[in-house]
Amino acid sequence: MNIRTKAIILVLFLITCMTGAYLSISIKHQHQDLENKILTKKKSALFLAEMLQEQAFSNYRTRIVSLATTKQRVIEAFAKRDRVSLQQSVAGFYNVLKKENPHFRNMQFNLPDGTAFLRMHFSEFHGDDLSNVRPILNHVHRVQEQTSGYEIGRSGLFYRVVHPMFYQGKYIGSIGFGIKFEQLLELLQKQISPHLALVTSTSNWQKVTHFDSPVIQHGPNVIISHNGELFSALPPLSNTGTEDERIRFNERDFLVFSNITLNTYKTEPLAKIFVALDITDDLKSLNRFITQIVLLTLSLLTLTALILHFSFDKLLNTIINLNSSLAQANEELEERVLERTAELAESNLALKKEMEERQRIESDLRQMEKMQAIGTLASGIAHDFNNILTAILGYTQLTMQKLPPDRDDLSLHLGKVEKAGMRAKDLVAQILAFSRQVEHKSKVIRLHPVILEALKLLRATIPANINIVQNIDTECCPTLADPSQIHQVMMNLCINAYHAMLDDGGQLIVSLSQTEMTEENCLLNAVPGSYLKLEVSDTGCGMENKILERIFEPYFTTKDTGNGTGLGLAVVHGIVTNANGHIMAQSTFGQGTTFTLLFPCYLEDDIDKEQVTNDRVAMGKGEHLLVVEDEKEVMLYWEILLEEMGYQVTIMEDSTAAYQWLTEHVTDIDAVITDMSMPKMTGLELSKKIKEIAPSMPIALCSGFSNSELQKKVAAYGIESFIKKPLNKIHLSHTLRSLLS
Repeated sequence: MNIRTKAIILVLFLITCMTGAYLSISIKHQHQDLENKILTKKKSALFLAEMLQEQAFSNYRTRIVSLATTKQRVIEAFAKRDRVSLQQSVAGFYNVLKKENPHFRNMQFNLPDGTAFLRMHFSEFHGDDLSNVRPILNHVHRVQEQTSGYEIGRSGLFYRVVHPMFYQGKYIGSIGFGIKFEQLLELLQKQISPHLALVTSTSNWQKVTHFDSPVIQHGPNVIISHNGELFSALPPLSNTGTEDERIRFNERDFLVFSNITLNTYKTEPLAKIFVALDITDDLKSLNRFITQIVLLTLSLLTLTALILHFSFDKLLNTIINLNSSLAQANEELEERVLERTAELAESNLALKKEMEERQRIESDLRQMEKMQAIGTLASGIAHDFNNILTAILGYTQLTMQKLPPDRDDLSLHLGKVEKAGMRAKDLVAQILAFSRQVEHKSKVIRLHPVILEALKLLRATIPANINIVQNIDTECCPTLADPSQIHQVMMNLCINAYHAMLDDGGQLIVSLSQTEMTEENCLLNAVPGSYLKLEVSDTGCGMENKILERIFEPYFTTKDTGNGTGLGLAVVHGIVTNANGHIMAQSTFGQGTTFTLLFPCYLEDDIDKEQVTNDRVAMGKGEHLLVVEDEKEVMLYWEILLEEMGYQVTIMEDSTAAYQWLTEHVTDIDAVITDMSMPKMTGLELSKKIKEIAPSMPIALCSGFSNSELQKKVAAYGIESFIKKPLNKIHLSHTLRSLLS
């Protein structure tokens, strides 16, 4: 073998090794790109499945709570076991759900012993025992809490929500919703892939007797899918398996995976959703690339051999050119790999951020719904609670007035009852303000009485291993604020301090002083001037800087789930800001925390003298008043109170009867006082009808609950006065004189 032949063979060998390496790297990277693409699709499918399940069924978990706790007609009919009334009361709600969602399958009421009381979807069939058929019912009857999960029944697989029902504090049974699993399957088909199947064990599916969709037996499992032939091509499945399978069906390639699990109410896997992704085009693209690379390599080798054979003299130049081209190709390949890797990393990061943001938004929405429910509950009980306080405070004050002068002991005891009632009145106002049902009204107050009262209340609840240190200057200037809100600020800050010292005890230090802020020593961007400085300190566990930066954010909390709403410090911040004040927190981890609050001084000379009201009762002049009140205790109090003020009083309990009586005696009545919340006809409706027959009749509306919306209605109906419960005798007397004048 001559030198020329050896040189050609050597060059061809080197070129073959280099092109082979290039071919191997290219194919490897293409395979990796395909695997990454498939992995991204699987993660997206799992995320979308979880999100779609929550979207599809969370609405029903909320609406079943509304039906089971707020629909009094439904609750009473179920409690009385009146099947006909129950069916009539819930029919509208049931029809709305059926119309909204064709997959909403059933609604039924169950007795505590597991007996079916009423099936809205099959009202003729009832009285059968479901305790052995539906374990979820036994669970709800036992724990008396809402429970949900997937369940296989006679008509197939359902997502079932069961909620306990109570009447007058007594458990009376449960109500359940059933939604067909096809709803979730249709949503997933739109968002992920049209090729989906539900797989569960044959033993689970034996319960099903009425099911219209195609069902295919596949080994120990059954497959429910409109693409059943596709999934039948799989090897024997396990409805708890997670391995991926690649199959070929109708000249198409599919990747089948099953990372979407449907759990029972016990969070035990009941079935899996298998997803078949069509990867035919991806595989064809890969094969096309490999074929092109192989053909290019063979062509290059053939051309190189011919050139070397006929142009050995140009061998060196050709080798140099080929090496240069190969280097450039390698650089381009590396650039493509880096670009694709960066793109995939960026996509994964964006998907992770989106998932975190969705979870945060969903958490905020749940907190908002919880606070909205608290507000609705607060406004609902305010009127009834203030009616009770009206009777307690009213009869206490009447008794105190009639006490003989020598009974100071009874006067002292009744005074404490009156003080407790006024505290309860302020507590109702705090609850309503916290739930944003009413607006607070600021007035000029001194802070130290409110602070001392809050500390006295806290001392009874805080353990003895926490020492409360008070440094309160009682000579401080007043400020403009709402006393109930300041009380709430103290309670929130001190309770947070107590929780920080819960394990090891410590000192809770509360200081109040008056200070002058100048441009040199100004804190918290406050305008120079006189301020009240309130400090609440503890020697507890303290906070890290990353937590300290977020403590005033709504819904942010470091407490365990169920032990806090994350609103305490956000409310404090809002109250201080609304009072034109400033707040700052300082904390050292492991040593303690200090909250500093600044309130601008309100000098006594600046107090509007018009704020001082007459403290004497304005007596009546024998005018005849019609009072409409449905609470018997409050009715008697009205009669005694108004007669003591010098009025003639006619009391009526029924608003409809009161209106009929007034139409016959309208000329005998000088003014009407009516309660707001009454059966048959509300105070607003009664006022409107009175104005129709007697436009000039003075009317005062009385209620234990008031907000801006109610005040607008009062003005729109032409009602002259509004009286807030519980009643204040002096304020009431002046209101009546103003009304009658």
